[in-house]
Amino acid sequence: MRIAVRSTVLGLVAAFAAGPVLAQVGAPAAKKGISLTPYVGVNIPTADLYTIGSGTTAEATRISVGLTFGGRLGIGLGQRFGIEGDVGYSPGSVDITTGTGGSTNFNQDVRILTGSGRATFYLIRGPAHSGSA
Repeated sequence: MRIAVRSTVLGLVAAFAAGPVLAQVGAPAAKKGISLTPYVGVNIPTADLYTIGSGTTAEATRISVGLTFGGRLGIGLGQRFGIEGDVGYSPGSVDITTGTGGSTNFNQDVRILTGSGRATFYLIRGPAHSGSA
């Protein structure tokens, strides 16, 4: 009896999870539409912009870690074609250290704006949806 209950519960969970899981595979949309996705991230520099060292004098320029705020806009223009744009903004600072042991420091606020665009064309038609919605 327990095996039948377990199988029934697992079957129901799989049935309810199938729709959202299939939506994540990147198949073309069944109809036209617009999607807006806001996001928050972190800008983490992995290296100095530049470091100059000559004798006892050294200079290093770094970008500080900062939050990134942005959004993505997607527009479906049919079942096989869509466009997408992404814009992100990150306030931060540039730090310059000059001299041995960091004797002279300079800090300047900066604003980093990033963007990207994409056009998607699906060669293979998506699955047919039954019923009317």
